[in-house]
Amino acid sequence: MVANPWCDENYPPHWSDAGVVEVHGARFRFGIATANATQFDEAADYNRDHALVRVIAFSLNRWDHASFSDDGKSVLDSTHGIGSDFVAEVISVGRQVTDLGAGHRVVPCADWPSHPGIPGARGLVSTSASRQLLRLPANGLMKVSESITDEAAAALSMSAQSGYAMVRRLDPQPGQHVTVCGASSDVGLAALGALACRNIKVSVLDAAPEYAPLLRKLGVSQVLQSGKTGLDSAWSYAASIGGFDGVLDARSSIDLRPVELLGFSGRYVACGMRAEVPDDLATALPSVISKNITIIGNNLGIRADLADALQHVAEGRWEPVIDSVYTESQLTEFLEREFGTKNRLGRVIFRYPRSGNHE
Repeated sequence: MVANPWCDENYPPHWSDAGVVEVHGARFRFGIATANATQFDEAADYNRDHALVRVIAFSLNRWDHASFSDDGKSVLDSTHGIGSDFVAEVISVGRQVTDLGAGHRVVPCADWPSHPGIPGARGLVSTSASRQLLRLPANGLMKVSESITDEAAAALSMSAQSGYAMVRRLDPQPGQHVTVCGASSDVGLAALGALACRNIKVSVLDAAPEYAPLLRKLGVSQVLQSGKTGLDSAWSYAASIGGFDGVLDARSSIDLRPVELLGFSGRYVACGMRAEVPDDLATALPSVISKNITIIGNNLGIRADLADALQHVAEGRWEPVIDSVYTESQLTEFLEREFGTKNRLGRVIFRYPRSGNHE
């Protein structure tokens, strides 16, 4: 699958299907194209530490959606793929690659700081997973257990690595209280899985009421609302437990107001890159200082974070939330669900057939 920001009625002759969808106010055209197989010489020195993989399924995360906010500059022609979360089968490896081989299933591992040679920006292994055949650095891939389904594997890499990293940095101990902001986001859902595996008492702040039943199944004990004028309805619960031990903010925008719900020596970890509320630092600062609160930033994670997530999924201790799964014959449905549905929970998966070379 490839993307193009120009949306006239015609599309390239090698596209077998096409669909148009509006993303961030701009219209984009997506198509299924058949291309010649990517050549990979195992003996070539330039391939010595690389692998050729065939994508089985992929999904889009918040980083992928953000790439469409530049009016198409990131997808300037009809050859640019989309997606940085995927599961793929290894086709061939270079001569110095010893831990991967043909037939292994792999997912991307977005270490931060990123390894030298990772081609994608921001530590992402690839931002073109929908192109199906990819030549990638082998150290940016991680094997997947046979017990993990293709759909689950395609849904978890970036969000699981980030969510597990945030929990690692927060370092809550069994029995402590942690509240999660942005729990319905992909990163938030992964963080809930990581917290549940640590036996933490978990609440969520400002989740939509319709999400409450599923969130409770994921181990959430309290669904709290902050109220229109501040942290109104969350205060009483926070006071009853002596303040939260940790706040995990999985939202894409930073809002420091929940810091006020922390108890003494509490910790706040966030992954957002935009300021949501003007002067919220000034509002939160008295609590930060008087309670000896620690504020932590997080971007992506390390290899051990993804390894922990994959192990927990393989053991059945948590499962990535999947909204729906689509195949090549359902391109329009996939696009409408991915970009046109606001109130959905979990990943939308696009799956390729096991044979063929599509983009």
